[in-house]
Order: sequence, then structure tokens, then C-alpha cells
Amino acid sequence: MRSNSLLFPAAISALVLAFAASGDALGAAGPNAASEAQPIAGAPSGQPGPGGPAPGGPTDTETVGDWVVRCFPVKGPAPCDMLQVSVAKNNQQQRVLSLSFAYVPERDAYGLQVIVPLGIAVQKGLSVGPATGPMGKLHYTRCENDGCYAEALVGGDTMTSLAAQGAKTSVSITPYGKDDTQAIVVSLNGFNDALAKLKVLAKQKATALPPQAPAPAGK
Repeated sequence: MRSNSLLFPAAISALVLAFAASGDALGAAGPNAASEAQPIAGAPSGQPGPGGPAPGGPTDTETVGDWVVRCFPVKGPAPCDMLQVSVAKNNQQQRVLSLSFAYVPERDAYGLQVIVPLGIAVQKGLSVGPATGPMGKLHYTRCENDGCYAEALVGGDTMTSLAAQGAKTSVSITPYGKDDTQAIVVSLNGFNDALAKLKVLAKQKATALPPQAPAPAGK
């Protein structure tokens, strides 16, 4: 199973560029598998094969608790991320959730990417943590063959709030045609240490954002 999460740095770079002018930051299984999911550090597709890392895949990885910190061979404002994947208990190749955070040193912000299964109620969005929290109403940005994506920039206060939730939190989704949400458990084991490692690596490897183009005359 090849995950489009390998393209995460490119997606976050585009997201950062889209937000750069405004300065804003937010303070392939079925969805029914959510109740039978377990978190693992990293993704089955993200592990190097016998010949080494897959082309375009991470060149540096380190497991920290239930998270894996990865850096990709790209030049951009956020070349590293921390990732946790939840898989179906009866099939570890069946992804139920992918949750990634990339640090953008130049903005002191984090690029968030969540991937959940197809078959969800897109218009209802999803939440990471409590529905009343800073990530309580995220919107899906796109759906592809491997799932539906939510991507956003979040600030440091949001990450602090997430870390304060204890040993675990959850991502809540709504299956299509249903009213009730389903919660997918996210382990916070190692979260703070992984976050610290991510920030160090990102500061070492990130490149600057391109300068903003001047506004057209008359605007």
C-alpha cells in the first residue's frame, strides 16, 4: 500500500504559501473500521524496503513513543513531520487514520494533515481532540483514492492544548449517511519528545519561504 502521505512536504509547502500572505493559523479502509483500530508509529508504506528508502520517501526516520519523526529529501519550508497511523486490528495493511504534523520554523506554525477513509460525510468535517477545542471543526480539503484529507496550519497554542489531553486523544469522523460520529484513538505517548525532535530537525533542514510578490497597482 503506497500512501500519498509521502507527498506530505509538498502539500504542506503549498498550504504554507497559501497562508503566508494572510498570516492566519488555526488556534483505504471503511469508516466503520474506526472502532476496531490501533495506533502504530509511522505507516506500513513508510518503512524502507530491502533496497533502502523508496524514491521520494523519507530519508531520515526516528521512532519516538507511538510517533515517527521523518525528514524528506526535499527543499521547502517544512521538510520534516511527525506521524502516527492507526490500522485495522485484523489487518495492519489497512489504514484507518493518518495524522501528521510538520513544523514551519519561519512561521513558528505547524502544518496538519489528517487522512481518513472514504465513505465519510465530507460536509460535516472532522475534529482532532474535543469538538469544542481549537481543532474541533476541521474541513476536508480533498478526497483521493486512498482517503479524504484535512489540511490546515495550526499554532503552538493548539499543539500545547493537544499535548495537555493526557495519554490519548481522538479524531472524530462522521460516516456518510449517519448522524453519530466515530472516534479513532490517537496515542499521545511520546508526543512532546517527538515534537521537540521535529522542531530541531526542521530548523536544521528547512529553507526559507519565497518572497511575496508585490500587490498589483491600484490594489
